[in-house]
Amino acid sequence: MTAIDELSRVVRPGGRVAFSTLLSGSLPELNQAWRAIDERPHANRFLSEQAVRQALAGRRASGHVHAITLPFPDALSAMRSLKGIGATHLHHGRSPAPLSRGKLRTAAQGGATPSSPGRSSRASAR
Repeated sequence: MTAIDELSRVVRPGGRVAFSTLLSGSLPELNQAWRAIDERPHANRFLSEQAVRQALAGRRASGHVHAITLPFPDALSAMRSLKGIGATHLHHGRSPAPLSRGKLRTAAQGGATPSSPGRSSRASAR
């Protein structure tokens, strides 16, 4: 059973379900910052807009995509913002070794700068 199946199951007849999610292509500057450390994934991979629309297909559903860009002065600020909303779980690929201050500094220097702001983009909501 998918999350959308469960949401459909528990909503009252005639009720509405609203959700938002990040789509593939989100957080490019953050991914760039982490690549300064290694090639392992440090941010989750997100479904494409097409995959989300396919999951909604066959339901009385409509989807709307809105691009949202949040500027950050640097990669570390973007990381703190994500941590502040509770986005701390990585689905696959996390190294078992703890993140050192040196590696964090390297990521912060390898990512977004004021001339290239970080962003969290492409949220899909219904």
